[in-house]
Amino acid sequence: ISSQLIIYNLVYQRTDSYTDDDIVLENSRLRAVFERRTMCLTSLIDKASKKELISAPAAFFRLITEDPSRGMTSWRVGNYMRIESINETQNVRVTEEYLCGVHKWIKFSCEFAQRSHLEVVLSLDEGSDLIQFDVKVDFHEVGNAKLGIPQLNFALPIGYRSSLCRFDVPFGTIDREQ
Repeated sequence: ISSQLIIYNLVYQRTDSYTDDDIVLENSRLRAVFERRTMCLTSLIDKASKKELISAPAAFFRLITEDPSRGMTSWRVGNYMRIESINETQNVRVTEEYLCGVHKWIKFSCEFAQRSHLEVVLSLDEGSDLIQFDVKVDFHEVGNAKLGIPQLNFALPIGYRSSLCRFDVPFGTIDREQ
């Protein structure tokens, strides 16, 4: 019995690509466009209804300074004294993009405030109508009665009227009518 060994000489060409173009996560149900500089969501289209689901940039992080004058607890949020859009004011670095296949993702990171850092992986699976946000935050900001209390906040304004809103409460969440 003779055997034949065939060796294929495969040549992989590495191509680096740098662009300022927006990044698109897309599957059969959604088309999400992120501005590369800020990683803010600038368009979210439901392909079935062909509707735009946001009316302004969305899916961004904010550093809020709360007024502590009325006393603070974990469940009492003070009036906002200052709001900073971290995605707009800090350097956002896109570190990975995988935009093909059945599991697409974008990874970015950002340092903010005095000593804090966040790392975000956005992913969209084929057939899903959900963009997943896997967020790791190393938050080291400390407040006081004079300067206020820092709060990290995620904002996702939508472009339509919803009949219910979901709120955090001790030990879970609750849905409330608008």
